[in-house]
Amino acid sequence: MGQDFKPLFNGRNLEGWHSFLKTKGKDNDPDTVFSVKDGLLRISGKEFGYIVTDRSFANFHLVLEFKWGEKKFPPRENRVRDNGILYYVVQDDKVWPRSIECQIQEGDCGDFWLIDSVTVVIDGVRTASTKNTRAIKKKDNEKPTGEWNRLEIMARDGRCVHIMNGVVVNEGAEASLRSGKILIQSEGAEIYYRKIEINEDPATIKLPPAPRPAARAPVPDVLPGKGLAQHDFLYTGQWDTRKDSQTLSLVQKGKVVWQYAIPNKDRNNILSEFSDIHRLSNGHILYACKTGAAEITAGKKIIWSYECPAGSECHSAQPIGLDKVLLCQNGTPAKVILINKKTGKVEMEQVVPTARPDDPKSVHGQFRQMRMTNEGTYLLPHLNMGKVIEYDKNWQPIWTVDAPSAWAAVRLKNGNTLISGNQHGYVREVNTKGEIVWEVNKDDLPGFPLYTVHQVVRLNNGNTVICNWGGFLRKEDWDKVVQVIEVTPDKKVVWALHQWNNPDLGPSSCIQMLDEKGKDEKGELQR
Repeated sequence: MGQDFKPLFNGRNLEGWHSFLKTKGKDNDPDTVFSVKDGLLRISGKEFGYIVTDRSFANFHLVLEFKWGEKKFPPRENRVRDNGILYYVVQDDKVWPRSIECQIQEGDCGDFWLIDSVTVVIDGVRTASTKNTRAIKKKDNEKPTGEWNRLEIMARDGRCVHIMNGVVVNEGAEASLRSGKILIQSEGAEIYYRKIEINEDPATIKLPPAPRPAARAPVPDVLPGKGLAQHDFLYTGQWDTRKDSQTLSLVQKGKVVWQYAIPNKDRNNILSEFSDIHRLSNGHILYACKTGAAEITAGKKIIWSYECPAGSECHSAQPIGLDKVLLCQNGTPAKVILINKKTGKVEMEQVVPTARPDDPKSVHGQFRQMRMTNEGTYLLPHLNMGKVIEYDKNWQPIWTVDAPSAWAAVRLKNGNTLISGNQHGYVREVNTKGEIVWEVNKDDLPGFPLYTVHQVVRLNNGNTVICNWGGFLRKEDWDKVVQVIEVTPDKKVVWALHQWNNPDLGPSSCIQMLDEKGKDEKGELQR
């Protein structure tokens, strides 16, 4: 291994480890269940127990090799050979201590065993908090009994990955344990270990890319509402990487009557994606597309455009009357910019705070949709600060509320604020005191799980329309996402739009309800 790896087993003795046997206790091994010879650790399996490190580990990359011996012992003499590596062990001197296990068992190498109520998130779902919970591996990559296998366990910041012979076979995230000792079992079968090494430098622990989770529920056979005919609306979604363009769709009387597309990559080969859309009273459409913003006519002629400087992004473009646009430009630093589209003059430019203002890697996660309120204040959902902050006309903070990963914030006519929670999958309404007065969470709507909540709209009838984006799911499950959900104040789903075929609207990030009274450029819509 590389220079970042250090021996956890020295090949000569069990220095740095101690033993525990179920019937004999700590460091009492008269039958030599654990022995070292010729650089190999032999575990006879004759009695249940283990060796465990004297010290604890948090972030680590553990690498070892093992192969099965021939002997088996009661009560498992007629069963498959069994062993295991337990990590994040927090209770010594019992069989088995609270921990996470990477199973080593013939046919099951790489399974999780979550011991004593430990939990992890697998495929977007947290495992049950039971005495012992098993999570079966996704792939099988063991070598035949008697051959050496290479096992790797990577654990960093709550993510745990099991790798057999170079192939990721299982993984979990957000582990409820994140520090503890490392333990090797004796469990009724002879086994040999060698080359046990560990790297504890977080900077060099390179976890493989996380797999995208599956959809959490099938699409119901019967959906409430009238499908495309429920409302007239303008619609788009971010990051539709299934094709080479991003598309805006105008739906009227149940049909797509107009579409407009931009290439996935701009002229500088930077990814573009629609992040904010507005149909104005003159029929024009104003949009932000990450790499800039533009206004187009119904005839698809660009009459105004803005290109972001290198290293910055624009996900928010709000019309201020028909002649001005308010942009939120992510960058180092981030800025809010008011531009007169007719004259081209920048009438206001204000640097705004972010979580890491000097970090170029943080730019994408700074903001999505910010809004100027009808009172002339500025409502900013600070995505990477986990807050919504309202600023007065002089850019002094006058109101703040905690809101994890706030994607959008809308000032409602009743004075409250409607917030969407991005990957946290919530929609909440908070009052001026910051109290939650209404909320929908990711699994509150039976049959309609929320995945990533982007734009939210409050209708004049009190219902709330939710854009349910599923782009973080594995791509084969995108069409299992109900893209738009309308719920009543008592959380009844009255419209569920599932439109991935004939026509395919793609993922859902932004929607403007065109049957609502009011002009968007005058702030008369609650979006």
